[in-house]
Amino acid sequence: MLPPNHVHPHLLLALAQAKFVVGDPATAEFLRLEQLEPHWWQPDYYLGRIAGQQRQYLQASALLVKAQELAPNEPLVAAALANTLAEQGFWFDAMDEWQRYLRLNPRDLRADRELAIVAGVAHQQEVALRSMTRYLEAYPGDSKALYMLALMELDSGRQPAARRALHACLRLKPSYAPAWTTLARTERNLGHLASAREDLGHALEADPRYAPALVALAEIQNQGGHPELALPLLQQAVKNDPNNIVAYYQLGLAERRTGHPKEAAKAAATFASLRKRHPRNPSGRGLLGYLRRDVRLTPTEQRLHYIEFLQKALQARPKDSRLLCRLGVAEIEEGHSASGLGWVKQALVPTLPYEDALATARALSYNHQDTLALQFYRLASALPSAHEDARAALGEASLLAASGHPHEALAAVDSVPAAARPKGEAADLAALIYARIGMEERAAAAFRVALALDPQRKAFYRDAAIFLGSTGQWDAALKVLDEAKRQCGASSSLLLDEAVLLQLSGRRGQAQILLKKLAFRADDPTLTSRQRLALLLLGISDYTTDRRAEAATIFRQLTWSHPDLSLAWYYRALMASESGKANKALEWLSHSLALEPKYPPALYLRGRLLADAGKFVEAQRDLEDAASADPTWSAPHYQLSRLFQRLGQTDLAKDEALKVAQLDAQAHGSQSAELREYLDGLALPSQY
Repeated sequence: MLPPNHVHPHLLLALAQAKFVVGDPATAEFLRLEQLEPHWWQPDYYLGRIAGQQRQYLQASALLVKAQELAPNEPLVAAALANTLAEQGFWFDAMDEWQRYLRLNPRDLRADRELAIVAGVAHQQEVALRSMTRYLEAYPGDSKALYMLALMELDSGRQPAARRALHACLRLKPSYAPAWTTLARTERNLGHLASAREDLGHALEADPRYAPALVALAEIQNQGGHPELALPLLQQAVKNDPNNIVAYYQLGLAERRTGHPKEAAKAAATFASLRKRHPRNPSGRGLLGYLRRDVRLTPTEQRLHYIEFLQKALQARPKDSRLLCRLGVAEIEEGHSASGLGWVKQALVPTLPYEDALATARALSYNHQDTLALQFYRLASALPSAHEDARAALGEASLLAASGHPHEALAAVDSVPAAARPKGEAADLAALIYARIGMEERAAAAFRVALALDPQRKAFYRDAAIFLGSTGQWDAALKVLDEAKRQCGASSSLLLDEAVLLQLSGRRGQAQILLKKLAFRADDPTLTSRQRLALLLLGISDYTTDRRAEAATIFRQLTWSHPDLSLAWYYRALMASESGKANKALEWLSHSLALEPKYPPALYLRGRLLADAGKFVEAQRDLEDAASADPTWSAPHYQLSRLFQRLGQTDLAKDEALKVAQLDAQAHGSQSAELREYLDGLALPSQY
């Protein structure tokens, strides 16, 4: 026992640490120690750990930040802060803290596993894959780490690599049901239903109660027209896992198809209730759901909590440019644009680290703050890291190309050093820009350079194939995709691209056969992004081959199951306008434009409908916005010319007619609307 009137700080610390380790209450001792030794980091560190255990995350974060200020080179504090931030879903900051920990303690390769997890959920795929690979080199027998690597590969769209990781996981742990189930889903997405069934058989042999495997097998039965076989599987799944959202959705389908409307309605109601309580997984696939089934904070609570956390941290470090960036971006995302921009502008300093400048530029671009985003891209491009990392220059070029400045974009791409990573991206982006401005020989040469630099990148083959298609070289384009399959392995993304080329080359029957293999029910809210795209393309293909009823069904179901899919709303509006339902078309266009305010075809269509309704002021605004969003498209100028003629403004009408003639004279290659949309999407790769 310590003497009551004379407390030795080191003895008190040892006692408090011992109590903390065995799980006894130690708060009083650490608070006493904090008074005795205000410059020691240990009291704040342990008090932060205790607050975290009690889920008082804001208090825990503040205490750990204080401990880090007292001991900036203490790895224990970095690890504790990383864990506390990850518990709250602040993945980007948790990633920073694990990187700090590894700089302080590089021999602890176990931390690479934690870094990989948070980086994967934060969509920092290069960091995630590199860290998990490094961890597995040191600990090759960790089957669960191999499973997480597979999920990360799937998040990155690398199905062959994901399958290799899953097979490696199952060699180590043949009874691991989650790996068998995920492998089955990759097989199903490729249309290999027999292999998927076999994999699910292994999963259920390993764990007969594993609900995701039961649901996946039921999905295959539902898809194959056997709801009576799906029904018992789903009933068992919801019994084993009452919170499985997908199980209730599939159960509703099976009950309805087997003639049980009351049971179907009950399952649908449960699905709707669970869907509201559990928002869509932000990681896009299974990683976050695998790591944290019980997410304690809603997305709104996380954002507000994050802003409060950053505000407190900024009070302690008011000139920290990284904190200024993050607080500014968080406030902009929350709708507080004025204050957010104020914080961000203060952070535009040469000492801002490369990754933070890059992340800020991306966030600003996503929130339509393009001018400021360009400044941050250029700041990042001027930093020493840009000699090895081309992402900032590529982001700048992509933004310039999207805003109608292709020559400035090419200048930005030309500044990328030849050895910079990611390899070949600069050449690929340059090729896309050359293709858009009609410089076909340069585009072809740039695609060859991209493929020579990285012959394993599916995206480069896809871009080259679409370019060849845009010049009418359809057979050559399909051969490029065949080469991609040989080099990279078959995947759903390459099959989708093949379907696009078949559709655009007039082989629509072949395209529809391929798309039907890839597409699932459009009213299924659990579709992957590739499956949604396959359905969109199938709907477009049906629309262009006068299968209007089938197309209308697909677009209607997609807007129900995925109301954030702007293109589905646009096609519903387009079909309604062609049927003379102008009011419905305008209603659905408002949904499309709320999701994608700068989408030129939707702006153009709404402008045309408003002009027909005599609402000339609103029509003029939409048509001018459409022309601004796509400066190479003549159709908005044609409608503006007609509008000005109706208003008696003949000089303006002549000006617009002249622009139509000029743009049509400059047009190169295929003018297919679908192909233009596809090329425009490729010109802004999501990783930038």
